[in-house]
Amino acid sequence: MENTCSTSLDALVEAFRRHPSYSRLMEHTPGLGSVVPWTVVECSHDMFEATGLVVRGSLESGTWDLCGSFRLFTTDFVADGEVLTIHGWCGEVAVRETRADRPTSAPAPDWDDLFSNPESQVRAFRAALDAYPMRGELMLRTPFLGVGVPWVVVRLGGLDDAELGLVVAGGLVARPDGSRDWDLNRPFQAFVTPRGSPARIVPVDPACSPVSVECTVPADAWHHAEPEALTMLGEMADAMAAWSARSDLVVAWTRRAAVEGLTPAPARYVELAFGTDVYRGLEIAGPDVDDMGCDWNEPITLMLPSGRIVELDAAQADRHVMVGGHDHVVR
Repeated sequence: MENTCSTSLDALVEAFRRHPSYSRLMEHTPGLGSVVPWTVVECSHDMFEATGLVVRGSLESGTWDLCGSFRLFTTDFVADGEVLTIHGWCGEVAVRETRADRPTSAPAPDWDDLFSNPESQVRAFRAALDAYPMRGELMLRTPFLGVGVPWVVVRLGGLDDAELGLVVAGGLVARPDGSRDWDLNRPFQAFVTPRGSPARIVPVDPACSPVSVECTVPADAWHHAEPEALTMLGEMADAMAAWSARSDLVVAWTRRAAVEGLTPAPARYVELAFGTDVYRGLEIAGPDVDDMGCDWNEPITLMLPSGRIVELDAAQADRHVMVGGHDHVVR
């Protein structure tokens, strides 16, 4: 298959950051791009060739184990990109390019002194945020960051002690067109990268300290209408309650978990679309999985929030994504 998409490292990183799986994969490797350098590889198998960015897998001394299984983000076949599972032992894998966003031993610089245009400021903050050790926890609390709301850099403090920060949590306000924005009139949290100190998240109260917007960059493009975070959490709770009420399902899962080393209860909340029919539910049965997560090539069984159980052939779905929860395998 001819590759008509750009496979440069910068292009792949930018495409990956816009992809729906970005936040979930970054939770597994929060230092990706800095502590773990961005790595572009060429994969060649008997019937398959692809070039892409390694985004998940096993690490050995800070580098990817390319002889095992790993996840590859590639734009070779889909313009918006897709995440493939590659088994390194089945073919040849060659490193094409690597790069860390900044030296891992140096603290995040004061971007206020280095950049003047909005895109550069936001790009620098995002690189620092990717390396932030608590990024996974932050994304669980604010899953819509950079997707449902724009990226906003604010200036905190007065003229003598001002510093820049990226808004990462807080209240939201609705715009007339239905989009959302940060409510900077109420307390919020900002990600700051002070010179000579580690990056951190600080609480900000506009009533106690001056706050002004330095720049705003539109939210990343999203590929489908993901449910609101609170709505999704409510759906997951309803589906889990329905599953827990079925003793036969609980016993079946417990037996399987003991044999296969799975979590004590189902933990993946997934969405599958077949044309205009969309199913979102708790995966309560399906094929064996490895530590790389979902297998979308086999039938799976979902417990819907309504308590209804459906069996679906994931291989026939037009779209499939894990919208909540985590992998079943105990690490």
